[in-house]
Amino acid sequence: PSTFPPLDARLYRRIAIEYCDLKSVLALRATNKTEGATIISLTALLDRLNGLLVAEDISGLIDVEQHESAMPGGMWLFDYVARATYLMEHRGQWRKWKTSIYLAKSSGLVARLPITLDPAAMQSNFPSRTDYHEMPPAIAQYASFGSRIGQGDGSMALIREEGLGEWYRIGNGEHRFRTVMRSDLPGRHLYRLTYDESDPVIRRDDDLFPSFSGYVIERILEQGMAPMVASATIMRSDSRYGSVRRLLAASIQGHCAVGHRIDGGNAFTASVAADGFGQHRFIVVSGDRWNDGFLAYVDVHVFSPRTGCLVRLFTNEGRVE
Repeated sequence: PSTFPPLDARLYRRIAIEYCDLKSVLALRATNKTEGATIISLTALLDRLNGLLVAEDISGLIDVEQHESAMPGGMWLFDYVARATYLMEHRGQWRKWKTSIYLAKSSGLVARLPITLDPAAMQSNFPSRTDYHEMPPAIAQYASFGSRIGQGDGSMALIREEGLGEWYRIGNGEHRFRTVMRSDLPGRHLYRLTYDESDPVIRRDDDLFPSFSGYVIERILEQGMAPMVASATIMRSDSRYGSVRRLLAASIQGHCAVGHRIDGGNAFTASVAADGFGQHRFIVVSGDRWNDGFLAYVDVHVFSPRTGCLVRLFTNEGRVE
């Protein structure tokens, strides 16, 4: 019978890293007792992960720890990188976090880039492979790096409420929130029409947010270090009222705009659709791109036709003499 020469180790590694799923790659390492650990090495796994970061266009924004000393008790560096790779592969669409990370840097909540996935957070949130799939992808992704955002004791880490199903917090002492199913929204509700199961609608008390990633952006802006520099209340009788109201839905070319509705805890509230009661929007004008040197955003809060709108400008741009 014909025999074939053994594969060169470099070719073996390339086939494994580029064409096999991660589960098979790790199985090859475990079953090949003589060369498995050499061929499927930490370097090879990092190469695979770096390829994923480039493909998601987040290289330079998100990375992993590179040293064993950064690992918590009970976790080895190879295990951590394997978990990070699995999370990157199976909980896709990481590029949605680019804006959040730029804003965190511009607002002073991140000292430098890239931010690294937190091994302790990954260990506590995902003790087994099945735990990765118990959260919607966007929440699972944020759980791995949210603790890297914040100042001092003000970390914006994701905290899952014990025994309360889909209830969470971001940071200690913050309001808890939960995910909202599409079926829990009225048939013609805007957030039902734009619903994304990987990045679901969020309920926090009286506030309803169209997505978890949008909620995180609002929290970053609220937690950031940009002081308010201007404020105005615009009543319905004011000639500027119509222009301010249009800001609630206007498309902002080239910049980030996120918002939510305040519906009293009831998505079926008719007044939300009728007159825009309880709408809140943040419009970023600087700080959401890689080369922005400061943060600036407009906060538009519409209360009701009777009380009008509150418009505020926040920025940490240095004073120009």
